[in-house]
Amino acid sequence: MPKKPTVAVFASTLMQHNPRGALRLFRALADELARRDEFECLVLHERIAGQTYPLFPVSTLSAWLAANPLAAARREPREELASWQVTLATFLRKSRTAAWLALRAGASLLPAVLRQMLKNLWKLRHDVALALRTTAPGPIPYDRVASLAEIDVLLNFWWFHAPVNPLESCAIPPNLKVVSWFLDAIPLRVGHCDPLGFVNVDGFLRAVMNHLRMADEVVAISPSAADDAHHFFGVPRKRIAIIPCGVSPPLVAAADSWDDLRRRLKLAPDLPIVVCLGLEEPSKNILNVLRACRLRASERNPAFQLVLVGEVRNHSMRQRQEYLAARLRQYIPVSFTGYLCDQDVQSLLRASEVLLYPSLWEGFGMPPLEALQAGAQVVTSEIGPMPWICDRFAHYCDPFDPRDIARALDEALLLPAAERAEQQIAAAEHIAEFSWGAAGDQLAALITRLATTAVDERPSPPRAAVERAPAAGHLAARSHAVAGV
Repeated sequence: MPKKPTVAVFASTLMQHNPRGALRLFRALADELARRDEFECLVLHERIAGQTYPLFPVSTLSAWLAANPLAAARREPREELASWQVTLATFLRKSRTAAWLALRAGASLLPAVLRQMLKNLWKLRHDVALALRTTAPGPIPYDRVASLAEIDVLLNFWWFHAPVNPLESCAIPPNLKVVSWFLDAIPLRVGHCDPLGFVNVDGFLRAVMNHLRMADEVVAISPSAADDAHHFFGVPRKRIAIIPCGVSPPLVAAADSWDDLRRRLKLAPDLPIVVCLGLEEPSKNILNVLRACRLRASERNPAFQLVLVGEVRNHSMRQRQEYLAARLRQYIPVSFTGYLCDQDVQSLLRASEVLLYPSLWEGFGMPPLEALQAGAQVVTSEIGPMPWICDRFAHYCDPFDPRDIARALDEALLLPAAERAEQQIAAAEHIAEFSWGAAGDQLAALITRLATTAVDERPSPPRAAVERAPAAGHLAARSHAVAGV
């Protein structure tokens, strides 16, 4: 009987992200792989140094996923922590922006040895904060110790917001095939629309180029992400596989969950709800959302209430949002909810009339699909992957023009009930095309192909010079609509 291909992932890449976004994608794909019998799936833990090809304690993927549920990645203090530990964790998390700017300003003046020490200290800061703020995982018995040379395919579930790419300092055996994910080029697309310096464009370029340089195959999550990987980083199209994200089945909510959530958020029972998700990232375009809602609320009826979901840790960004929200409250209620769990977000979407999501750029964009699944109308951007994802089931707008956002929002709020019902039925068939099962099948086919391919030379690195996309100049000329208050 032929030996099963051995597939491995790093444990750190399945924990060091926000529970939404990239981590949800990686966890869903890991769950799909763990259910399959045609591969031996392993999780690599902290490496053992001093080897030509480093050794790693390994455990089976299914056992690791069972002991480390997705909820363990939430930034919530454990009940058994002392108050000083919670305070320390909060300080370490909130000091991230200031420390990062200081490192950027001074690192270039230091010798390479000191720069590496700073990098290690930065990772230690992140690990301490993560250990204090998250639920402690259960004990995982290591099955054995394995070398990278024993693995056929390594899935490098790393993305820019993780502190360290675990494959960076490893010698890669010639027989090992590396699959790396490319999610988006948002910092390159909209970095000029970020007057607060939230996005570290230079760091993004260096980190992602190193990440892609190590890959035998690059997985993009949408056709527009594949175009960005090719255009910005020079990845040959024959080395790019497009595996779209899926939509998870809706969570079962308790009968009184919505009433409880409405009371907690102090929402008006008689006004339509317009929801906006993701407040901190400049690409989510929250400032133009607030401007557009003020235009719509001051000129037209019926009234509605705006619910803004997400954390805002950047003080300057929060001040700008609060300023525009205060002006909008002259016309309609505006609520900032902070972090909400998945079940609360789904309950809110089911009770909402519209999801307002006119982002400046996306790699994929799960929230619009989740909103369509919940029966809400979607207002989103006419650029990036959104028309490919939402097809004819969304109201499209120019994200740089608040008046056009207001126009699309007006269309969604005034859509007749009969048309809305017909659209929901047709949208259900469209949403079914995006499933994690289909994504798992595509990934399994890719792994099988790589595992059976003869060993050849490692791919040549991408070109060092990074070009701007043709759209970048077009976007820069209009960035005043996003940058200013």
